[in-house]
Amino acid sequence: MAKPHSGKTRGAVVRTSATAALILLAAFVITGRNPDGFWAQVEMRALDWRFVARGVREPVHPITIVAIDQTSIHEIGRWPWDRSVHAALISSIAKGHPAVIGLDIVYNTRQGMGADGGLSDVDKELAASIQTATTVVPGYFFYLAPDDMPVRAAGPASAVTPPLKKIREDAGRAGRRFLPHASGVESNIAEITAKGRGDGFFNVWPDRDGVVRRQPLFVAYGEEIYPSLSLRMASVAASREPLLVLDEAGASSVRLSENVPVDEQGRLLVNFRGPAGSFPRISASDVLSPDFDASVFKDRLVLVGVTAPSVGDLVPTPFARAGYPGVEVHANVLDNLLAGDALERSAAYYLIDMAVMLFGAALVGLALAYTGPWVSVGALLATMAGMFAAGFYAFASGGVAVGVIFPMLGTVVVFVAGSTARLVVEYGDRRRVKAAFERYLPPAVVDRIADDPSLVGLAGERVNGSVLFCDIEQFTRVSAALPAESVVRMLNIILSELSELVFRHGGMLDKYVGDGLVAVWGVPFADDAHAARACRCAAAMNGRLESVNRRLADEDCPPRASASASVPASW
Repeated sequence: MAKPHSGKTRGAVVRTSATAALILLAAFVITGRNPDGFWAQVEMRALDWRFVARGVREPVHPITIVAIDQTSIHEIGRWPWDRSVHAALISSIAKGHPAVIGLDIVYNTRQGMGADGGLSDVDKELAASIQTATTVVPGYFFYLAPDDMPVRAAGPASAVTPPLKKIREDAGRAGRRFLPHASGVESNIAEITAKGRGDGFFNVWPDRDGVVRRQPLFVAYGEEIYPSLSLRMASVAASREPLLVLDEAGASSVRLSENVPVDEQGRLLVNFRGPAGSFPRISASDVLSPDFDASVFKDRLVLVGVTAPSVGDLVPTPFARAGYPGVEVHANVLDNLLAGDALERSAAYYLIDMAVMLFGAALVGLALAYTGPWVSVGALLATMAGMFAAGFYAFASGGVAVGVIFPMLGTVVVFVAGSTARLVVEYGDRRRVKAAFERYLPPAVVDRIADDPSLVGLAGERVNGSVLFCDIEQFTRVSAALPAESVVRMLNIILSELSELVFRHGGMLDKYVGDGLVAVWGVPFADDAHAARACRCAAAMNGRLESVNRRLADEDCPPRASASASVPASW
């Protein structure tokens, strides 16, 4: 059983643990709220592990990807395809009466020119197929960095249709500064845009470490705000315009059929359904086959996009550091929007992270202050396991991305700080105890007292023990005939030899009395063999005289000395 800690040790542990927890808390308050900062990135990587541990979840809504895959490119020809192929693909999908068709493709330039200087026949065919389908949402993309933007992309905002219609700004236009701002747009040609049900950008923006976890639902461009492809498709499917609510801290909420959790930049934390292939895929070459049964698209939400590795629209995600098609990211976002199960990571959860860290730090700090090392380690491991399990449960069952790394790291730091404080205090106490007793007690007894100073108290105690008296015979006569230096040297030799025998036989050196010493057995710890030990020590002292006399001779002291040792009483 672990010995209880002194009040001094407990106080040092509690103070140090509290100081470490407060320093960590202050650091988190300063840096942790930044959604792209250090803590956020660490927590995002921990979220990746939770996705893998959770495994695959079935999509909630009927979403199908028409994949422009490697097989399609091999059978139809190199990418990009002729516009007539795109027109035929959209027409074939539309025969199945899908709920909505989203195009993760941009038609930003004309393919040739008609005889009248207008659209070419293939562009007219594509525009007609989009108009006939009635539920097509074309895609486009924005440039965020001016250096990446070609001259043609610096067009007016009117090149994109239409902007977000429903915006509530509780702090004027101040909240817009948090949204991603585009410097240019690569939009569809006007004739394509006009035939669709509105369009949306299909940019896929990774986090700072290159992994796609969050997707912006809005981009500010010019004086307007524009929705993403997934949000526009969800709006068409739900027959409801999304409402963006902005306040002085940025985006506070997005409302479609239900509230959509977003961060201040209007980004949705994607609840990925699984690795690539989690959504049904149909090869574009199959859809273009004359005998294809388009009824498989009945009332489904269809996304058309590239999955072929040779084209390169592949991004890292929590489930795969390579090889995840961008079109499937949009499928995940679309399913999250319609199901209302995007992951939540609002500002309130940062407060939860801090509260959990303080709770764990308090548990570990108290364990360090009031229990032994093994119990403290057990408390640390149990607390960390509980934090991880609670975080995983909240993620897997509730779609809440609470932090686990900061609370766990905070608990470990508090444990290290508190353990260090305990070791420093106890080491200092141990040194002081050893310094006080090592001249009077055997090393084993000193170590035992140093381990638990409470074994020795200041109050008197009645014990059974033995006392040994030993002095030098005829010391008065001998010392009178010697110089003082020789007397001191003789005493040091004789008493050090005899003291060593006391310690060897488990006795406590009580005191030196002139030329003699007093030793006791049975203290400070009870010993049933105290009398036997004392007697054996007395016999050993008498037996040591010959070697003592040789040392005296070597030191030019009297040629011979004798001592008497006796155990006169036990008490």
